[in-house]
Amino acid sequence: MVERIGTSCELRPFTSFGQTWYDVYHDRVGEIYSGETYSNAKYKAENDIRCFEKPSPCGNLGDVDNDGFVTQEDALLVANHTVGNIQLTPEQLIRADVNGDGIVSSVDALFIAQYAAGTRSTFPACTSSILTSINITPASKTIGIDKTVQLSAVCKDQNNDVMTCPTLAWSSSNTLVATVSSTGLVTGLKEGTASITASAEGKTGTSVMTVSTTPPPEDKEGKGINPLLMLAIGVGFLYVILKKK
Repeated sequence: MVERIGTSCELRPFTSFGQTWYDVYHDRVGEIYSGETYSNAKYKAENDIRCFEKPSPCGNLGDVDNDGFVTQEDALLVANHTVGNIQLTPEQLIRADVNGDGIVSSVDALFIAQYAAGTRSTFPACTSSILTSINITPASKTIGIDKTVQLSAVCKDQNNDVMTCPTLAWSSSNTLVATVSSTGLVTGLKEGTASITASAEGKTGTSVMTVSTTPPPEDKEGKGINPLLMLAIGVGFLYVILKKK
């Protein structure tokens, strides 16, 4: 009968020469101990930190290799990155910054190792939101010359939850075509295209503005017919008809 040990290991019995022996299997690694008596196999499994892998305490922080668990292998990846042996990807750097200071260092490697070993219950970054993305709406817009449009930003944290945006720095790639204020208000100046960018804490969001002399109907003055004007015209016609009778 297979016996589960911790979160990642199990004891698998087999019979050889009339005696029952046990192998210790790890869910990801495979066989890590072979041909043990029951007591030895259980003791080794219960004292092997690999058998007690834990998911991240929040989102995917600490799970640098994205295998679903925070392990010593994650700590080793961070340690190798800090000394220049390897280069983590941008996504891995986000998961590795467990102390939330915006820098991946040996401190992060230590915290991950402590969490994997069970001597730390969470990460400092779990108690605060870390900006991971900025989305600008509308993502694109066509406006007329001397017309304006207000852009808005939605910021998300390491758990993909909406968070309060930090102070955003707004900029235009072509200020001759369109300018943007410190609050995200865009003004069209001349025909052309400009990318409007909002940035904070190393993250950016972009909206593409097209300025045209023939903007969409909603940007033109005098769109549609004023209902009050229609009412006035109707009353006028009715007066003329009644007066002739």
